[in-house]
Amino acid sequence: GIEDLQFCELGSKDVVRHSLVTKIVEAYDLWGSAE
Repeated sequence: GIEDLQFCELGSKDVVRHSLVTKIVEAYDLWGSAE
């Protein structure tokens, strides 16, 4: 959520989650533009 953006310290879990979220967003954008 938005609250997550307030944390500055990132652990390995957060990095992996961010990478996953980025991939999901990119995939969503590609899927959306395909229609």
